[in-house]
Amino acid sequence: MIEYITVADVDNYATNVNTWTALDTVTKEKHVYEANIYLTNENLLAMEADAIPEPVNRAGCELALMSHSEGLYKDDAEAVTSESVKLGSLSLSTSYDTSAKAQHTAQLNNINAYLKPYKIKSGNAYRLIKGE
Repeated sequence: MIEYITVADVDNYATNVNTWTALDTVTKEKHVYEANIYLTNENLLAMEADAIPEPVNRAGCELALMSHSEGLYKDDAEAVTSESVKLGSLSLSTSYDTSAKAQHTAQLNNINAYLKPYKIKSGNAYRLIKGE
């Protein structure tokens, strides 16, 4: 795994986020680790650890904060807000809350916009010719 961000990076980025500043070091390290795993899996261009571009750093910090507040990996199912069942003449009614899922998706879309210039383009194929 590549270390794109550190706890110090997120501490500097989130100075006004009380829920982050109140965390102990071990918990912060866990969320930073999850953010680094996410970034590593994004197939970013190679970069030096001491020269991480600002948008990648910002994306990593946002990912660490998301990891803490709601988790990075969400279940696709919407939360059930109400459910009713009637046995006579059989009736079923269920209501779902999709707002949390939509907000999570919007945050990840924003993060992916930060990362887009640094992603390795997929679909590039190279022909390998063996020398004789």
